[in-house]
Amino acid sequence: MTCSVASGKTYAVVVREAWRDASASLRLDMTSDQFIFTSPIKDVLRKLRLRVEELPSRKSKCAIILSGPDGVGKTALVKHFAESFSQSDGEGLDYRPVVIASPTGKNDSDTLAKAVISACNWPVQLRFRSGMPSEDRMNYVLAQCRTRMLILTRADFLLSDDERRIASETVRFLVRLLDRSSLIVTLVASPTLSNILNSHPKLRGKLSTLFLGPIPYGKRWYKALEQYDAGIPFETGSLTAKGMPEMLHLGSEGRLPCLSRLTRDAGRFALSGAKRSDRISKEHFEKAFSEFRPQQPNPFSGDRDLSSLLAEIDRRASGIPDHFGLTDGEK
Repeated sequence: MTCSVASGKTYAVVVREAWRDASASLRLDMTSDQFIFTSPIKDVLRKLRLRVEELPSRKSKCAIILSGPDGVGKTALVKHFAESFSQSDGEGLDYRPVVIASPTGKNDSDTLAKAVISACNWPVQLRFRSGMPSEDRMNYVLAQCRTRMLILTRADFLLSDDERRIASETVRFLVRLLDRSSLIVTLVASPTLSNILNSHPKLRGKLSTLFLGPIPYGKRWYKALEQYDAGIPFETGSLTAKGMPEMLHLGSEGRLPCLSRLTRDAGRFALSGAKRSDRISKEHFEKAFSEFRPQQPNPFSGDRDLSSLLAEIDRRASGIPDHFGLTDGEK
């Protein structure tokens, strides 16, 4: 079995017992780094890669908004995506097909351009003429890096203080980025920012949305859980035992990064104290959840029967969107 993790490392395991030879800290590191590729995530990755690799066209000139609620894994996804591209031609030149930058909270074009230049990490000491605008410097560096996609994480920093509008200078900066013939712009944003951008008159028709949401309870959830259960450094079946899929869905709200955190913390309890365990049990998750969200009812506490767990999942399901991929207009 091979377990691929977000850091780019790969652990090949011949027999299950090999996990038990690893130190507790390494096992927890393996658990927290695991990245699950469910079908919706694979679909988002495929669409992003197509945009990077295709020739410039009218469709490819639309900016992409990767949208979804907090904690659903948007930033982890784009970081993994960027790392999947080679960043060197073997001659010391730091080519970057995909560059990830983050706004700093200031929305003027000069600050945004400097953030992009810094993210490019170009190894050559550049000498620009005095007074050269930051945007021109940014365009030069992006061209030298042969960048095809610029991803702006934490894009909600582009919003003004009242969180209901976006500064006009920021809009002009985005439009100028879109006018570059070879650059695809991707914004990692909340649904709020996605709605604001899509309704702005200067950006209308220039955006397509990829939505990444929690996994609804059902076949998708079981498949993701089986993937995760097969890869964690604990006894197989820890996460898929009777009642656990339902409790884990309630504990993580169907969000894989939250599941990863809960599993890591539960593993910490399993590997600590006098009763060290090679299996993560319900009681370990109960302790982990009490730290994770101490003010919320603990889905792992007590002897909850399956029907009550399913009823609670159904009650919450009305607030969980069940769609992934391009918006209707782009399908």
